[in-house]
Amino acid sequence: DRFRRLSEVFDEVVGVEEGAREALIARRCAGDPELEAELRKLLAVDDANSNDFLAGLVAAEAEAVHQTEVAGMRLGPWRVLETIGEGGMGTVYLAERADGAYEARAAVKLVRGGMPSPTLDERLRAERQILAGLSHPGVARLLDGGSTADGTPYLVMEFIDGQPITEWCDARALDVEGRLRLFLKVCDAVAYAHRGLVAHRDLKPSNILVTGDGEPKLLDFGIAKLMDAVAESAESGDAVTRTYGVMTPAYASPEQVSGERAGVSADTYSLGVLLFELLSGKLPLETRGLTPPQLVTRVTQEVPPTLSSVTDGERRRRLSGDLDVIVSRALRKEPEARYASVDALAEDIRLHLEELPIRARDDDWRYRAGKAVRRNRG
Repeated sequence: DRFRRLSEVFDEVVGVEEGAREALIARRCAGDPELEAELRKLLAVDDANSNDFLAGLVAAEAEAVHQTEVAGMRLGPWRVLETIGEGGMGTVYLAERADGAYEARAAVKLVRGGMPSPTLDERLRAERQILAGLSHPGVARLLDGGSTADGTPYLVMEFIDGQPITEWCDARALDVEGRLRLFLKVCDAVAYAHRGLVAHRDLKPSNILVTGDGEPKLLDFGIAKLMDAVAESAESGDAVTRTYGVMTPAYASPEQVSGERAGVSADTYSLGVLLFELLSGKLPLETRGLTPPQLVTRVTQEVPPTLSSVTDGERRRRLSGDLDVIVSRALRKEPEARYASVDALAEDIRLHLEELPIRARDDDWRYRAGKAVRRNRG
């Protein structure tokens, strides 16, 4: 009924000239702001000479039905409460413990695209066991997992009440030193997981939440690896194929956007992008609105500007030198040319904060002498 009503109004309004359109919209949508909002979305798509408005409408209606069905759903001992996010892997819901054992809240992720199969379930269980073993104060824990009645995989994660790291720093007007020290905590958590051979592969501000007491927490660690199993099941049953859809282009490494195997060095690149953004307020490469071929070309071939060059005044002077070198090293196109590990990246930042020569710079006596003078001004 809702669709029929919207369709009728759209058909009536779409052929009306711009001058008379507003009056007709006001008359036909009187008292129904939701109808008016949906109608305006369809008109905007139509005005852009697109023919996929129907697909968008169906998707929106299907999502509304899905939301209704999920609210109140029981997943093991957890009860779904409400939607709290949407990502490339699926929808995230706030859930509460419903078995009376104890009171707790969690973030439940319903994963898109998985086809029910015993092999998929087995792989997900094996990967979940690895991730459940990650125990670090900077990593949100994986608590539980399984599949719904229709075979949709789900994950139950520790619920983190915090802000994305960039927003947290901006809201408190943190200086360069404060941002670097917070970034070091992120590096410590990433390096911990890397020592267990678990890569993140989707590091970005929305996956790094900072709590009220200033502690960063990494979300979705290792989830990209879990998603490989789901994608393989969705694309070709249990045949081994790979996908790299679980990434955010602005923070993805050249090997990720090229579809190559991405390991821990991809996280080093993403940390370089994050550090660039934390210190300058800008991204090293703009990726919005690019077609896939354009994205691959930009990320794999275009050299980002130096960190200090996108700022001015006192901020430019503060960021030039060591920080330019550190960020540029992390953003090298070739994985082997980046820092050998996240620990090595963090070590150079610590050396910089202590006014000691960083390892990424050439062994130049003038540079070392300048460092010594700054450490011993008196």
